[in-house]
Parts: sequence; structure tokens; C-alpha cells
Amino acid sequence: MILQELVRYYERLVDDPEQDIPEFGCIKQGVAFEIVLHSDGSLEGIHDLRITDDSKTRNKMMTLPGKAKPSGSGMNPTPYGWDRTDYMLGYLNPETLKPGDREKVLQRCEKAHESFKELYRGKEPDINNDDYSSFCHFLEKWNPQEAKNYPILAEISGLFGVVRFCDGPPRYLHDITALREEQKTDEPWVSRCLVTGDITEIARIQDIKTKGVNGAQSSGASLVSFNADAFCSYGKDQSFNAPIGETASFEFSTALNKLLESESERRIKIGDATCVFWADEPGISEDIFKLSFSYTPAEDEEKTAKVRSTLKSLVSGTAPLTIEKGGFYVLGLSPNAARLSVRFWYRGTVEEMVGRVVRHQKELEIIKGERDREILPIWILLAQTARESKDIPPLLGGALTRSILWETRYPDSFYSAVLRRIRADKEITYPRAAIIKAFLQRNYEKEELFMLDENRPEVAYQLGRLFASLEKTQLKALGNINASIKDRYYGAASSTPATVFPRLIRMSQHHIGKLEGGQKVFAEKTIQEICGRIQNFPKHLNLADQGLFSLGYYHQRQDFFTPKTEKKEGNNE
Repeated sequence: MILQELVRYYERLVDDPEQDIPEFGCIKQGVAFEIVLHSDGSLEGIHDLRITDDSKTRNKMMTLPGKAKPSGSGMNPTPYGWDRTDYMLGYLNPETLKPGDREKVLQRCEKAHESFKELYRGKEPDINNDDYSSFCHFLEKWNPQEAKNYPILAEISGLFGVVRFCDGPPRYLHDITALREEQKTDEPWVSRCLVTGDITEIARIQDIKTKGVNGAQSSGASLVSFNADAFCSYGKDQSFNAPIGETASFEFSTALNKLLESESERRIKIGDATCVFWADEPGISEDIFKLSFSYTPAEDEEKTAKVRSTLKSLVSGTAPLTIEKGGFYVLGLSPNAARLSVRFWYRGTVEEMVGRVVRHQKELEIIKGERDREILPIWILLAQTARESKDIPPLLGGALTRSILWETRYPDSFYSAVLRRIRADKEITYPRAAIIKAFLQRNYEKEELFMLDENRPEVAYQLGRLFASLEKTQLKALGNINASIKDRYYGAASSTPATVFPRLIRMSQHHIGKLEGGQKVFAEKTIQEICGRIQNFPKHLNLADQGLFSLGYYHQRQDFFTPKTEKKEGNNE
């Protein structure tokens, strides 16, 4: 199903004139240089094709015939009119090679160049093209020792290049029609393609490797691959165990690489997984998904503000759910050596996806300060589970994403990690309070947790309110001190309240004694009111109650910081 949707996506890209997508039989390849020849095969020069912008240098992307250059220790010259410097020119920069391997690599470079010349000279009679013959003439005359006369080669050693002819109209060697016709040496295996259902030639391997997955090999990895006898059956080897047609293999690989391009707007990182997403019809749904799950760069600020406003209206219910129709797809990938693992796969409608994202954001809604975010993307939620991003549990991002898109329970490990961070940092921030509220609402069906509820029956919630009141009383009496009761007692108060609250209440009498006037009356009244709702101090609080404790603390503190006029206005609404 994943491959079928990727093939469908490729077909939509091909039909879109604004998309630069290679057709079957071609690939997108980064090219660093071009060999410029005259019609007689003499060398005009070797030109640098790399592009420099924002202080970064990158190869020029070109659509070239053929497949990606295969890896391996054998000689594998590319027969389509383009290749690396070692094959085309017999050159590698010795300074870039490890001293212990230098001699061996340079010997292989020499053999690679000879195999390249042998291949092209052998095909000359069949190609029967003047430009091709000119290139063969160049290969006969070229001496790899001449490379030192072209300093640019030292910079582009080992990178890919093409051949261009400068006499007459501009043209490339790889544009020769006969070169685009692949020469097959093996008898093709014809069977039914599992993706399209057609009887067609089956791909032996996934020729176009998938690039752009964080942590995977830079040369690319395979989504469909069999590399051991244990994975094979019925005498079939490699990808013949999962028969996929040559065309379908090309199309799903090309579409996935398009989604994974570094500049792609449909590629994000969730936890340790690289995630791509797309809709049947481009629209605001893709922007809503990205805003909800990823960090949006500052240069998209205007567009982001519009999407944020739309999502905010959907969450608040002030705007109807009017989104484009069609399907929506999310694919999460993680590296596994030279292969890829599917971390999660979501296939649904646009309306389902947006509705579930809106529900998730509604569950996160809680009273907050004026400067706090309206929308909490998943990367902010995951950041609440660890001191540094590198310490975030690697599987948590995928688990949280699945719970949102499938509307299942939030991961227990997510909730536990946030509680641990609160106990370690002694800090309940708005995002952490929002996570606890959402978890209790979805997993424990707790309701009415948006703001302070003085009449809430749970003892744990009232204990959190009491702890916030005791902390404020200490602050008013003593001012800022090195270690407040929150710094010293929060962990014990939120898990084993019976061990610390009697002592804290005795301490509060000393703090109240230092207050005067209205402050003293307010502190006594608040503490007495909350204590009147607590029959006894429990010996232990379970995880759900620890969350209620944190919310009671957070709500009471927010109430302390809310001006009385705002409270009256809120009560009148």
C-alpha cells in the first residue's frame, strides 16, 4: 500500500508542469564538472558546475539517463555518457586519500579508467554518432597525468561530471539517443507486479537508492531489499522475493526521493524518524500537518501566521472544517544499516487527519500566559521529556505521532517522562501542564481541566493547590531565597504527601506570622479553604494523581497571577 501511494504520487508529479521530476529511465544526479570538447575531440576545458549560495557549495542537479551508479568493488563504468573523475579521467586527488590506502586506491583508479575507455570504444561501431566518436577520440588522447594542469580537478575529485560539445548548438554526450537505451545482459524475469498488478519485467534490485533519511548512509538505502538466504524463498533471490516491476520500482523510488529532498516542504523530523507527508490535492492540510508536527523556519513567518490562524479557528470552533477533499498520507522512516525501517505509515482522508490534529490541540488547551504559544507542535511536546534533545527517547516521537493520527491513547512513557522532568526541574511550564491535561483527558477521561476549579473533588488536585499556596506564602514572607519549599519538597509532596505536608503547614504558620494586613488575611483564608477540602494526606499518589497534583499547582499559580478584573470578566461570560 505504501508503494502504491508513492507510485500514484509520482504520476501526479509527472502531470504537473511545475515539477521537475525525471521520467522513467532517468535520474536526478548531482554534477560537479563538465568536460568541454570540440567536434574533433580536442579538449576546450574542464569547467566547474558547482553552485555557491549562502556560503555553501553544492553540486548542480541534472536529469541524466540511466540508473544510479551501483556500489561494489568491481569495475562498473556508467554507459550513459556521465561518470566520476576516476572513471572518466583516471584521476583522484592523492591528498584526499588515506596514506595507508593511497597506493591501492590509485591502482584501482587506473583500472577504472581503462574499463571506462574499453566500454566506450567497444560501443562506438553500434552507436555510429559523430559526437560519440569525438569523445572516444578524446579518451584515446587523454593522459591522466595532464590532470595537474586543471586545478579544479583537485577540488572535485571523485565527483560526477558530464561531457558537453562547444562547436555548433550546445549539446551533451548523454543526449545521444542510442546511449539512453540500456543494454541488458541478463534474461529479464517477467511476472505480476505487486504494486500495479500488471504482468511486466521485474526489478532485480531497487536501483534508485533512497536518500535523505537522517542517519542512513549518504549513498542511499533500500526500502525493498533482501540480503540473506533467511529472507528468501522458493529459490528466488534479491527483490524477486517481492516482485515489483521496473517501472513501479523507478516511480516509487523517484517519488520518495522527491519528498525527501533537503528543500522539500513535505519532509520533517519527528523524534529519530524522518517523516514525509502528502495529500492527493495540494492545500492547507499539508501546512496544518507541518505546523502541528514540526518546526517552521522564520522565512515562512507570513504563511505560518495564516496557517496558525486557521488552525486556531478550527480548535476554538469559530470556523467550520472546510478543507480540501481526498487522501492524506504520512510515512515515517528510520535507518537500518543499508536499509530502511518503516516506523509508521498513516493513510486516511484529509478531513480525518485535520479532525484528529484539531482534537489533539483541543486536548492541549489550558489556561496560559499572554506570551505562550497558541499551538503546541509535537517537537515542543517531545522537548519536555528530556533536558536535551539528544536525550529524547528515540521511539517516543513515532509512538506519539501514531496516538494523534489514530486517535488512540497517548503513550504512558510520554506522560511518565514529563512527570520525571517536572520532579527534576521543579518547574511546571505551560507545555508540561498542557501535556498532563491532555493525557488525563484522553487516557483517564478526566474533564474540566482547563483552569482553576476550587470545587474539584480529587484530593491530589487540592494538594497541588495547597502546595502552590504554601509556596506563595513563603515568598511573600521571606522574598526570594536560595531554596524555596518548591525546590526542596516538590518531589516528595507530589508522590508521598503524608511525609511532608504536616511539616509544610507548621512552617506556613511561621511565614503567615511575618505578613501584615490584607496579605496575612488572604494567606490564612486561602490555606484554610483548601485544607477544608482535604480529609487526610495520602501516603502515596499514583501517576494519574501526580498529574492532578501538578495541574492543581499550575492552576492555582495561574490564578494568583491573574488580575482580579480579569477574573470578574471571566465569571460574567
